[in-house]
Amino acid sequence: MPELMSFLVNRDQPRTESAFSVIWLMLCVVLVPAVLVVQYLAPTLFPLWTQGKIEFDPVLFALLSLAVLVYALVQPAIAVVNGNNLIREQVVISTIATVITVGAIYMLVPLMGVRGAALALLAGEASTLFLYVRAAKKWLASVVMHWPTSAFANASLSLVVAAAGMGSIIVFQKQAGVCLLLALITQVFILISYWSQLPSIAREAAAAQASRFLPRLLRKRRDKAVGGIS
Repeated sequence: MPELMSFLVNRDQPRTESAFSVIWLMLCVVLVPAVLVVQYLAPTLFPLWTQGKIEFDPVLFALLSLAVLVYALVQPAIAVVNGNNLIREQVVISTIATVITVGAIYMLVPLMGVRGAALALLAGEASTLFLYVRAAKKWLASVVMHWPTSAFANASLSLVVAAAGMGSIIVFQKQAGVCLLLALITQVFILISYWSQLPSIAREAAAAQASRFLPRLLRKRRDKAVGGIS
């Protein structure tokens, strides 16, 4: 995030958009596939982990996973608002999100139990997403910059895939493997579309981030291959 703030201070639209895109790329590449796979494996692994003492609730897990994904999606907007010390917006957003979360807990927990609490948390995160993105768009417009709508839309679509995929895995338990495969294939298509729309500077930044996580052996093979091609 420090790099992102320097881009915002310099009113550097291309690099700001690149920083946003890399953050959302991690969401699309890592987090969404991970929650889908874990949703599929959890009914088997969770009883082993807890030694059968706690019953796995797939709906609860899916709701909590979606809340985490929404939290990841909103991070660039939070960075814009917090990094520019927009105190009033922070207070208003926190107040509204808290009221929504607490109110939803009060209404849903008596009806749905712990699932109601998870749904209330998701509702609070969703309201935070909407309000922070709105505030970030407003601030960016005030300094003659713009919110990367296309990249944000693709990243948001990944959350839809995650929700639909986890929901189908829960509902169609006998075909859970097929549901997982279809969700992952759909996510690959979204990722291809997302990557094709990234500016070159964002692709370079994403490649630089990925290289940090490559094992040294794979990195040497990659460099050797690139050298052979050149």
